Amino acid sequence: MKESKLVTLFYTIFFVIFICSIIFSCINEIDAGFLEEKYSEALQAYSRKDFNLVLDLCNQITYYTQNNFEAELLKAKSFFFLGKNEECLKTIKKLQRKFPNFTEATIWYIRILILLQENDTAKQILDKQIRLNRSDWRIYYLYSLLAEQTENYE
Repeated sequence: MKESKLVTLFYTIFFVIFICSIIFSCINEIDAGFLEEKYSEALQAYSRKDFNLVLDLCNQITYYTQNNFEAELLKAKSFFFLGKNEECLKTIKKLQRKFPNFTEATIWYIRILILLQENDTAKQILDKQIRLNRSDWRIYYLYSLLAEQTENYE
């Protein structure tokens, strides 16, 4: 009798897991369209400089997926333009850890470091980036910002 109950329990659990996987796979398909729509709205709000709306929309996106690096970067840029530099730095650092080869995030990370006068860290990252990205003019621009801030033009 115990074996029969265990078998029934096993099949019940298997059935519940199977049904849940079907439901969640359908939800993910719906979410893809929803996420694209929200990101498009966020880009439009960003172009209108409605940074608070951008943050709200990006938070909706990142609620459903933790791997949307475009939304995370847009969120960080919005923090930057709202003058919320610590939140910007936190978001950029998180983005850097998750996507270390995302050059755009690295550029913004260096930019916020220079703004916060974390010059040594900014210089270290710039030195690494110049070896990897010699053709990216933004690296040279950031070097010039750092030189101006530290008054070291050599």
